[in-house]
This record gives sequence, C-alpha cells and structure tokens, in this order.
Amino acid sequence: ATVRQDTKTVVSGGVPSNDSIITQSARFGIANVDQQGVNNKSTITQRTSGRSSNADVDQKNMTGGALNVSTIDQGAVRSRTQVAQEGAGNSSGVITTGEDRASAGFQIQIDQQGQGNGSTVTQASDSFAYVTQIGDGNNSLIEQAVGSTGSTATIDQLGTNGISTVRQTAAGNTATVIQELGSMGEESLIEQDGTNGSVTVSQQGTNNYSEVFQLAGDNNQATVNQGGDSNFSTISQSGDGNVATVNQNYSGSLQ
Repeated sequence: ATVRQDTKTVVSGGVPSNDSIITQSARFGIANVDQQGVNNKSTITQRTSGRSSNADVDQKNMTGGALNVSTIDQGAVRSRTQVAQEGAGNSSGVITTGEDRASAGFQIQIDQQGQGNGSTVTQASDSFAYVTQIGDGNNSLIEQAVGSTGSTATIDQLGTNGISTVRQTAAGNTATVIQELGSMGEESLIEQDGTNGSVTVSQQGTNNYSEVFQLAGDNNQATVNQGGDSNFSTISQSGDGNVATVNQNYSGSLQ
C-alpha cells in the first residue's frame, strides 16, 4: 500500500485535513492513494475474498472546498478500480463482489472534475464500468449484477445536474450515455435484462428524459438523440434483433 498526501499547493490555505484508510485482508492486494490539497478522504477495503485486487485513488482539492470522498470495497478476485476526483464535494463509491475477474486492466474507472458530482458502481460480474463527469452536480449509478459477464457501461456527463442510471443483469450488453457539454438537468435510465443488447443515449439541452428497457431477448439495439428542452422518450424491447431509433430536436455532438 502506498499513500501520498500533499498540502503544499493549496490556493486558499487552510488546515490540512486529508484522511486515508486502507484495510487489506486478502493476499497480493495493491492500494495506491495520492491526495493533494485539503478535505480529501479515501477508504479502501480489500476483503479476504478479493485476492490480487488493485485500487488506485487520485484526489485533488486545491481550494479547500467541500470534502471529496472515495470509497472502494473490493470482494472479488482480481478486481481493479481507478478513481480520480478533482474539485470539491465530489463523491464516489465502488463495491465489487461475485465472480473472479479475468481482464488485466481496470474494470472500473471513475473520473470526476468539478463540484458536487456523485458516482456509485456496484459490480458482481466480470464486466466493465466507466464514468466521466466533468461539471457540477452530476450523479450516476451503474449496477452490474451476477450474470452480466462481458457487459460494459459508459457514462459521460459534461453538463450540470445530469442524472444517469444503468442496470445490467445479463451478458454481453453495452450501454453508453452522453449528457453533452452545456446540458442541464438531463436524465437517462437504461435497464438491460436481455443478452447482447446495445443502447446509446445522447442528450443536449435542458430537462430531457430518456428511458430504455431491454427486458428480454437477444441482440436488440436502441439509439436515442435528444436536444432542446423537456423532451421525453421511452423504448421497450423484449424480442430478438429489434432496432429502435429516436431523434428529437438533436443537432449533433457539442463535445
């Protein structure tokens, strides 16, 4: 385990208040924590069932604002998580359980920049979760249940007060959510209970809402593009090989 805490470059001064707690109960665990500034807190727990796990945390709070908090609980063999948070008042929580992980790289990566962003990932299969939140007040939830082997969830929220939820319970699914630069109050819900489904949601504007349910079946595809204000979209798929596309007031990527 490696911990580095640096308070020398804080813009506004203040009393150093970084905390790092690492608990390793398994074998061959790796934990690295790098915290700069003040008001950062990191907790890493590598349980007996989490042999050969790897956790990497990098937090920066250079203005002395609200507390950045990172919590990682690893209970699966070879689970690998990377968290980077810069700004103030950001929080992330990761829990890994279930089946052994086979991939060599990080299965979970969270990058948050700004203020008041929150991210939660619970993962019980050999799957992948990637979260990028750059802005203020964004919140994301990814749940990958037992049986979601080989599934990937990617959330990019680049505006303000975006909300994204992805739940995957079956194998081979892909979910991508992009709440674009300048967006505000966008919300997306994706639930994938079938196999080998694909969902892509892109939203720009204000207060748009998208929900996609792949309830059963195999190889279903859904694409949602929404711009402007207060649009609403629902897609529900339960057969095999279905394709659904929704375009509402969308003018293309603003990233």
